[in-house]
Amino acid sequence: MKQDLNIQQDSNKIDHEAFRGTALTPVNESPPVLIPQGDLYLRFGLSGTEQFAFVATSVVEVVEILPEQITPMPNISSLLLGTFNLRGEIIWILDLRQLYGQAMTDLVGPCSVIVIQEGEGVLGLAVQDIQGMAWVDVDQIKSNPHEFPDESLEEGLAQHVQGKFYTEERPVILLASGSIINAKQWAAA
Repeated sequence: MKQDLNIQQDSNKIDHEAFRGTALTPVNESPPVLIPQGDLYLRFGLSGTEQFAFVATSVVEVVEILPEQITPMPNISSLLLGTFNLRGEIIWILDLRQLYGQAMTDLVGPCSVIVIQEGEGVLGLAVQDIQGMAWVDVDQIKSNPHEFPDESLEEGLAQHVQGKFYTEERPVILLASGSIINAKQWAAA
């Protein structure tokens, strides 16, 4: 027991000696912390090279679901794939790719679904892939559709465009989640 106490005292002595003569870095000399500017956006793809985004505050979560987890429903819009159970809550899945103008394809493997919410409305959006998050300053977003007439969006999706911004020199089309949730085009059979 006495030997253990001596070892502990010696190790404390060594620790103090190791720090003796070491210069401490003053707090004001630490590297600057970069604070992101703007709002956070979730970027995703529907097909090809076009990128789309939702403001992160409208995104509840992103899930990967298998085709067998989707329950098809009769007499609904062809834009809706069906419903799925998200921890006890039944969520409709809208095929955003069809709204973009792509033909409906049979789901074979896992599907990326962005769950968005606006007020009480919740909707799952099937997309091709998730491309990450981006901080974007509000001043960088062009909200006038006439400022980007080169886009050849399908009419179904064009009415939900909120703006456009660039990341890494690539255009990203910002979609309005509330507009999609409240759209009449997918609510009718």
